[in-house]
Amino acid sequence: MPKVLIAGAGLAGAAAARELAASGRQVLIAEESEAIGGKVRGYGCKASDSGAGLTCANCGLCLAKNLWNDIENNSLIDIRLNTKLVDLGGEKGNYTAALKSAGAVTHVNEISAVWLPQVLKTQQKPDLTVLLKLKAQAGRSIVRS
Repeated sequence: MPKVLIAGAGLAGAAAARELAASGRQVLIAEESEAIGGKVRGYGCKASDSGAGLTCANCGLCLAKNLWNDIENNSLIDIRLNTKLVDLGGEKGNYTAALKSAGAVTHVNEISAVWLPQVLKTQQKPDLTVLLKLKAQAGRSIVRS
């Protein structure tokens, strides 16, 4: 079954993975670090102790905790930690991704769509194949932290 590749399991990538899996799509997440969650996972709850118990500050971090659990325990989501997307080829609807982990590169076929949260923040309408090939050739990380 074709799958959707998401580069990065920060808040945006994890939320996208959960929604895609909820609609029955297989998802592959390539996460460069050794844990999912990005910067948000390290934030602390903002609830304050008013003497009568904790008062919620509506920071939303409890919702993020549920998000991490949801994607880690979903059989439609394959999370690959310490893995970097280094190249992307193919054509719209049928991509092949090169993923690097522990010095070895593996190729994943049958990717129907690719989502790059960090790249999309900086580009209005990037041509993903060209953008990824240029970054890979330059030796820079595709997913920035």
